[in-house]
Amino acid sequence: MFLNTIYAQFLAEFTTPIDILVRTIDFLRFKNQRNPREISEYEIDKYERLQRIFTKLIDNTSWEEIYEGECFEFKIGLKAQADILRNDPKKQGNERIKNVHKALLELSKQIALIGQVAIAMAEETPECDLARKLPREWLFSQTGEAEVEQVSVLMEYALDSLAFEVKADPSLAVKAAEHLEQIIKDIDEEFLP
Repeated sequence: MFLNTIYAQFLAEFTTPIDILVRTIDFLRFKNQRNPREISEYEIDKYERLQRIFTKLIDNTSWEEIYEGECFEFKIGLKAQADILRNDPKKQGNERIKNVHKALLELSKQIALIGQVAIAMAEETPECDLARKLPREWLFSQTGEAEVEQVSVLMEYALDSLAFEVKADPSLAVKAAEHLEQIIKDIDEEFLP
């Protein structure tokens, strides 16, 4: 808890998304060196995803390309899980539910990151094609969170809930697949105009 307070103060000094990205990576690296048992799987996953984005930025990949790539990967992951829930292609039976549960939790982390990348894209490159195509209120907000952040959080919670519902009741597999397919449509309509 103490480290999280230090981290919040640490981030308050930096305002650009790149600064926050670098500081988050540094913080997680520091925390891991200080006490490897103290770092959670979620933080490790976040660190690895942020490291991947940071590497792309160093390689001169644009924020727009990173955002589109993350959305594309997310859609592929959703489609794969929907197919597994609907068809059981590897004939795993109920074992597939455990795997889908884990995958949906990973996808919920990814949508949270997509929201952060969208905001970073809008702040760092407001004149890029994608930032101009998206509605202004989607990326910018005068009163609090931008819509992309709100929708990302809602999708994150929906995927977490869906993961636990399917794990608790495997008979909901087809219904869950339909829900994932709807999220794919939402990504196409709202995140990628």
